[in-house]
Amino acid sequence: MQFHLVKEKKTATFLYEKETLSGVKKVADQVRRDISLVSGCMPEMAQIGVQKETHAVFFATLGNSPVLEEMQKSGKLDLTGIAGKREVYSFTVVDSPMEGIEKALVIAGSDKRGTIYGLFHISDLLGVSPFVDWSDVKPPKQKEILWDETVNMVSKEPSVKYRGFFLNDEW
Repeated sequence: MQFHLVKEKKTATFLYEKETLSGVKKVADQVRRDISLVSGCMPEMAQIGVQKETHAVFFATLGNSPVLEEMQKSGKLDLTGIAGKREVYSFTVVDSPMEGIEKALVIAGSDKRGTIYGLFHISDLLGVSPFVDWSDVKPPKQKEILWDETVNMVSKEPSVKYRGFFLNDEW
């Protein structure tokens, strides 16, 4: 079971629902640019039902996504590992998750930040540094990006309430 993020200059489409939060869509745009940095191909982003490709990256937030609920009810996705948790995400390759999609990488967040961290996990797997824009750290190029179920995971809940970093720019 292989998921083709990029194969033969074709990319998986990033799919969202009308309920998707605007901040999550902005992060998905950044991740699409990261994929373009690595592969030279920019993935399209489309609302569910308008996609053209059979491989997709579907991202959604628990409690804000009818499609996630349907996948869980039909047994295609187990979201018990993220339900009721803070800033947690599941990252799962799923066969036939919805009509018209052969395979999808489903990123489900327990909340908005969980979904955002799940999207950025793609950039992490590709070797894209968070400092790519600040330090001009270019990621290694890849012609094809293929993943299988070995990328499936559920993140841990953070041990601290607030995460981040501080830049001291006074000097």
